[in-house]
Amino acid sequence: MFIGELTDAYVTAAPQFRVTARNVTLESKCADSGVKVKQFVSHPALMFYFIRYCDVNSKHYFTGSLNISAFTFDDSNRAFSNVRININNVKPLPMVDDEGNVLPIKAKRMKISDFPDKPPKLTYAVYRYVWENINDPTIVVGKSDKTAERNVEAFAVSFHDMHEYLVERGIIPQNCNPISINEVISRPRTNATGRPVPRTMSTVYSYNTNVRKTIWDAPCLSLENLMNEKLPFSPNIFIKTSTAAMET
Repeated sequence: MFIGELTDAYVTAAPQFRVTARNVTLESKCADSGVKVKQFVSHPALMFYFIRYCDVNSKHYFTGSLNISAFTFDDSNRAFSNVRININNVKPLPMVDDEGNVLPIKAKRMKISDFPDKPPKLTYAVYRYVWENINDPTIVVGKSDKTAERNVEAFAVSFHDMHEYLVERGIIPQNCNPISINEVISRPRTNATGRPVPRTMSTVYSYNTNVRKTIWDAPCLSLENLMNEKLPFSPNIFIKTSTAAMET
């Protein structure tokens, strides 16, 4: 395995989440020294970093396992390459504005080795963001680039179980599940021969519009608070109120 290092990379595409049943991975693109690189992230902590800090044109330092493939086409004498890196270490790089002033940096260096496999609250926050955008193809994609199919049901069931687990532990307040579950009965119709087709019942999973969408600036969604497994989420990040006072 080769270790890749991007020392002066800038993000060229907003991150996308690939949902395959119960698993979520993040993909993004960057460039360093004229080389275009496709990035892959599987750990919730680094997904959190990408959501919060990896805006397009922002600059970062990345390391991870590197994979490079080269190829050509029969009707071309040019060679092409595909550079992919699985990120395990990231930190922000200083940037300046048009007047030469150094912009403040909120992000901190993050390494997979500093985190457990799937911190419950941090994983929940990332998966909740994915669920909020499950029907937005610019943010959440399916199991392959050739289809927009997303296994919404399997992901919804998994996320629902994660939510209820944190409710039982007193980390999340009652009655604020972001998942809305409805039973739908199909209307009677006829087939090609004119015979009636029996009605069927199906379960539809959708976002619960009564629950507030993620406000990442809320203090309880800081990395430090998300890593504190004993600290409950503030009800204000779930319950819609007229005043948006964010409490920890």
